[in-house]
Amino acid sequence: MGKLTSVKSRPHVISKFHNINNTSMWTPVHLRTATISITGALKCKLKQFPMVPAGAITVHKSHGATFDEIAYDYNKSQHNQLVYVGLSCDKALEGLYLTKDKNDYTFHHAKGTTVLNYQRHQRRILKTR
Repeated sequence: MGKLTSVKSRPHVISKFHNINNTSMWTPVHLRTATISITGALKCKLKQFPMVPAGAITVHKSHGATFDEIAYDYNKSQHNQLVYVGLSCDKALEGLYLTKDKNDYTFHHAKGTTVLNYQRHQRRILKTR
């Protein structure tokens, strides 16, 4: 058997903790308790954090689909068409959440024909399941 002399790559995790000391940016999650009666004498007490399972897909895979809520990782370097497809999959503006790396909330794609497409999309609300 051979002897391991070096490791070319090591698994690692990169986390963004730029707001770790700014607790105003944190979302509070409080423990919830519920009591459920199973029979007259038997009760069950449930304690849990109210978490909702979530999944992520690419903009390309979401093309043609509609969603109640979307969290879109917005970046000004993305192409207009990609931004339009990503944002137009949402059923209403109330369910659209934009996230960015920095605290710059400028929407850089609000120029030219892109604005007309967003306005047209807002006027044309389709019934979806």
